[in-house]
Amino acid sequence: MALQLPDADGDCRTCEFCDAHVTPEFRRSYGTADRRALRCPECDSWARIMRGSAAGKDVDHPDPQKHDGRNGGVELRGPKVTDGGLSR
Repeated sequence: MALQLPDADGDCRTCEFCDAHVTPEFRRSYGTADRRALRCPECDSWARIMRGSAAGKDVDHPDPQKHDGRNGGVELRGPKVTDGGLSR
């Protein structure tokens, strides 16, 4: 039988940076000690999250929100071309 761990406060179910939904498992694994996610995969790269950015640590890896061309930033997730690039 699995043990249900207590969850953080009900209003902490979203990323504090981009307001995207984050699971309790993500917050428990990568978030702060009180299980808040300061960044998430929608607004940050996994390379930074694995180094502690979701917990608020300063990370020496470029932030995709400040550096164009880095994967993972919200601004990089624009509309997709669905017509094969034929419209202009």
